[in-house]
Amino acid sequence: MTETPPASTQPLLAVIDSNAVHGAISFEGKIWERIAEHQKAGRVELYFPEVVLKELTRQKTSDIQDQTKQKIDRFKKALKDLERSKANLDPIDFPKLEGLVEIHMGAEYVRKSLEEAVARVGGQILPAPSVDADHLAAAATGRKKPFKPNGEGAGDYLIWRTIVVLSHSRPDAEIWFVSANYKDFSAGEKDKGAPHADLAESLPDGSQFKILQTLGTLSDSLNSRSDSNTPRPGDLMTTHDSAAEDEAEPAQTHHIESRNSGLDDLVAKACVDYLDSDVMYQEVADHNYDNSAGLELIGNAYPREIQNATVSYIEGDPGTVMWQLDENYNGTTVVGTATIEGEIELEGYMFKSELALADASSEIHVSNSNHNHHMAEVTFSSDFIAQLGIRIEGSGVPEITELVSIKLGIGS
Repeated sequence: MTETPPASTQPLLAVIDSNAVHGAISFEGKIWERIAEHQKAGRVELYFPEVVLKELTRQKTSDIQDQTKQKIDRFKKALKDLERSKANLDPIDFPKLEGLVEIHMGAEYVRKSLEEAVARVGGQILPAPSVDADHLAAAATGRKKPFKPNGEGAGDYLIWRTIVVLSHSRPDAEIWFVSANYKDFSAGEKDKGAPHADLAESLPDGSQFKILQTLGTLSDSLNSRSDSNTPRPGDLMTTHDSAAEDEAEPAQTHHIESRNSGLDDLVAKACVDYLDSDVMYQEVADHNYDNSAGLELIGNAYPREIQNATVSYIEGDPGTVMWQLDENYNGTTVVGTATIEGEIELEGYMFKSELALADASSEIHVSNSNHNHHMAEVTFSSDFIAQLGIRIEGSGVPEITELVSIKLGIGS
């Protein structure tokens, strides 16, 4: 009889939620590269539930349609301006143009792109589970997790049942669920990594299960396990509470006078974690248009030719963090600012007619030159310096309150 190897020598199973990739369908960038390396080394198996792919397909198709409508509306406005200036223009069949977008960038295209991305990172698609109607009804009406008080949560229910099926097929495996939606799955704010009791009862006895909120945390945890080769569940804690326990005593009201290396480390960790959880996957504001929403980038390093960009990778260097406290906010609470330097990578699109810029730049890389008839997928890399707002309460645990600014191209 063959014995089952201990869990520490088996690959862990990572199940990816749609909100962990924030609508991306390419799964590219440095974080994905690192995770894929761990997959090739046999340290992790990547799983994408069918319901997640369907949700990503719906989201991305809707995004493309919205973006197309906005661009066509802008084009129509520009044409009207030209017509008022008595310009002679051939008529444009806009319904046909919209139809071509649907054909070449519709749901079928998005789904195929997702399947290719899953294969590229060595992942597997988990089929939708069979659902017991009585169990579903009982969970929904009883408002059991992952259902919300208003009854919403059918999609999350299907994701969880997919995880349950996987866990029973691999009862000795360690399973990590990567989802920013920890509130509907976890035991609560004080134990974000553990499943809620409503959900834990469906897992096999003795199962090892943990919730991670970002792909960056997954990548860092895999790096840690690889370096130490002694994986321990306690090593994966990412909250400030665990770091705060290392402090000999809480910081006092006069934080500047009592400042020490331990508090410096806490501020640095808070800055790095904030970039990973709150800036990662943000859409970048398009400066070619007025009132464009999204992440504002300062400096001339970012090429305006890149459109519809999102942050695909960001890593702050804790050794570069500098911070100061500005004022007492309320008794034992003080506020201030911190700066951190690091590396950032953006994914976006460029017109093929402008790819000469990419050829001339070492920061722009063409990842897919045939995204469609007119556009190519590109990535842009740069260093950055970010300014963050911080708040420290009487407990001495720092909290990042906002991203004040982020400038690309340090020294430019």
